[in-house]
Amino acid sequence: KGGRILDPANGLDAPRDIGIAGGHIEAVEPELDPELGDSLIDVSDRWVIPGVVDSHVHVSTGDRGGDRALGYRQMAEAGVTTAIDFAGTMPGIIDGIRRRGAGLNIGGLYVLSPEMTVPGDDPSADLLRDTLARALAEGSLGFKCMGGHNPLTPEATARAIAVANESMAYVALHCGTKATSSHLEGLREVPELVGNGRLHVAHVNAYCRGMILPAMDECQEALSLLSRMRDQLVSEVHLAVPNGTSGLCRGDDVTDFVTQNCLLMRDYPLTRTGLRQAMEDGYASVITQRGDRVVLVQKEEAIEEWEASGTDISISFPVGLPQSNFNLTVAKDETGEFVIDAVATDGGYHPRNIAVERTWAITKLGGLTPLEMAAKLSWNPARMFGLTGKGHLSPGADADVTVVEPATGIPSLGIVAGDVIMREGRAVGAGGTLLKHHAADDQTRLVVATVAYTPRWSASTVQRKREECIKAAGLLGISDVQFLEFKTMHLNALPAIELNDAVGRTVREFDPHVLYAPPIDDVNQDHAALFAALLVAARQTGSTSLRSLYSYEIPPTTRYNASNRWQPNSYVDIGEHIDAKLEAMAAYETELRDPPHPRSLESIRAFARARGAALGVGYAEAHMLVRELR
Repeated sequence: KGGRILDPANGLDAPRDIGIAGGHIEAVEPELDPELGDSLIDVSDRWVIPGVVDSHVHVSTGDRGGDRALGYRQMAEAGVTTAIDFAGTMPGIIDGIRRRGAGLNIGGLYVLSPEMTVPGDDPSADLLRDTLARALAEGSLGFKCMGGHNPLTPEATARAIAVANESMAYVALHCGTKATSSHLEGLREVPELVGNGRLHVAHVNAYCRGMILPAMDECQEALSLLSRMRDQLVSEVHLAVPNGTSGLCRGDDVTDFVTQNCLLMRDYPLTRTGLRQAMEDGYASVITQRGDRVVLVQKEEAIEEWEASGTDISISFPVGLPQSNFNLTVAKDETGEFVIDAVATDGGYHPRNIAVERTWAITKLGGLTPLEMAAKLSWNPARMFGLTGKGHLSPGADADVTVVEPATGIPSLGIVAGDVIMREGRAVGAGGTLLKHHAADDQTRLVVATVAYTPRWSASTVQRKREECIKAAGLLGISDVQFLEFKTMHLNALPAIELNDAVGRTVREFDPHVLYAPPIDDVNQDHAALFAALLVAARQTGSTSLRSLYSYEIPPTTRYNASNRWQPNSYVDIGEHIDAKLEAMAAYETELRDPPHPRSLESIRAFARARGAALGVGYAEAHMLVRELR
């Protein structure tokens, strides 16, 4: 209540109250009655912006120098509500969230790093397609090419970009290939590498440090290139002076190309001895863990940590140029649009999560308006990743909010889905929410427990029902359909052990994260028997993957049973999918009925609308959360 709302998507810069309900923005008004809410947070005289979306962080790349998952807490304390990891894998991200999550929304790009995640530096298109398919199945949003640090060949880099584009997956590049490096020459490769595709160009400021041309000339060339390819490229800068790279040496050779560049900038030898000297001189620092914090250490302390790790530790050089960072951040094209979309941190684990403070400082210097600050930190990065519910404070949007002290630029409150995750600079959230790829959703299996049978149905009808079921599933994007072949309306007559064994086998084989079961006490006795079998399977899988068991609604038979134990407590907004749902049902002709039957298209739409109306959305589905492991 009482804050100065900065919502660039809606052009709003004015005092407003925000009402939050069910994890979403309910209302934004000049004044809301405090009595309408269960709680009130007074943010008078503070800036309120859509939750900060950090479009480039690192929280899952191994354990060099400490636990990368410490980055979750550091991001929350810096006002971040959503972040995209740029150099890891989803299992690493999920592990970190479970151990040290701070309540943020987290997405990730699968890193392509020679000999680490792909064999060699010239993987084939088929290998890259297989790698991408596995990454998307795990939950990644797409690819990130390590480029400057550990590059692929130019040809393989172009193939990786093309493979991601053909699958409509996200793809980002730290510029540089085997033919160039992490400087302006690497950026100059981008037009040829991307072809007619799309690409996220990471930390443009890293290519404007004066290694090829004077730094300001490099900025101008970079801005010109990005402007010419505006329809194909998105990009970000970070505003820190310290960079992040690797101290790994093999023999006397420094292995990381970025580290080599940093040594070249100060005329140090590209050797282990040269790197050690850079640490002795205080030019190179080591990034390491102290308690539950991540810090930079220098000189003898840095050398001790570096050598104790066998040189395999993250390090940093003060090579960022504030003037380049400023010019790149504020530059606009001839239409008045920002050339570089977002301000990120390239932080997370690295203790440089200063996007809000530094962007506020640029605003105070007159380089940005307050609304433009919010655009750089929230609205633009949300659009880059297609996060339509984030980056704005419209009614119905995700209730992700960052509150900033206008006198200092320091974030003082972070809210994700209506829950406070940071208060006065202290992280108070836990766990996290995974963002998923919009075009390659979770791997899904539909298990059909019962089938029609002869002579109750004709052989042609039995076959037709099966074909229609498969077709309907396909329209919903499900290609994996398994039939258990039990006779319909006979499950309650089976010995429990027989049904339990069959259901348990398919659950163990697929090893799901989430199970959806029929209603707990549906009037259909097959549904009740199958629910009981799935309870047993959920208990006995021995799987480390299963986290949630839901019971779905079958209107209206879910409520026909007098016991009425099924109660909805979880809802899904299906406004974007209602037409696809009805199309799939229309394909299941043998199960379709005329109105007002509940299996008619009109009734299905009406019921979804009624569920949605109760929640303030167009259409919704209801579920009952039976069991969840966090």
